[in-house]
Amino acid sequence: MALASVTIRHVPLKDLQGRIKTVVREDPELDEVWYVLDEDERLAIARFTEWLSTKSGKHSGGPQIHPAISIPRFEYWFLLHFRLTTRAFQASSGGDSACKQVVRELRKHLPRYDKGNPKTWQPCHERRREAIENAKSASQARAGSSTDVWRLVERLTPMSTADGPSPAGPASGS
Repeated sequence: MALASVTIRHVPLKDLQGRIKTVVREDPELDEVWYVLDEDERLAIARFTEWLSTKSGKHSGGPQIHPAISIPRFEYWFLLHFRLTTRAFQASSGGDSACKQVVRELRKHLPRYDKGNPKTWQPCHERRREAIENAKSASQARAGSSTDVWRLVERLTPMSTADGPSPAGPASGS
């Protein structure tokens, strides 16, 4: 079934549960709610996932609520557009964070990568299929790094057009 419409909202993680409850209450016709999170919110993800297991539509009669979690960071999804890596990006003792390591690898393919610039991810649009396959492979390998963003992108893909926005990246800065 193709999606008829999509609304994207940026919600601080500390208020995610409350915001989802509000969105569902305001629009009882919703079929799905997706949330995209990075591993750096590990404790919040654990609490939210526990809450989600009892509140998702399959249990409550409301919309299906789906996670799209990236480990270590959302930028790992961008990196998968260019190559498969199952490397476990982790902070080093020298202070090099996992995120910095992923961004450094990503900049080998997107030298002008800038998280706050929506144009940054436009070159990824034509590589969406490769990214999805790479993400699936990384997940099957039970690699140290992974992302579920491919599930959301596959869900949104029928809505995109050759000239329209790409679901491969964020709709607005976050």
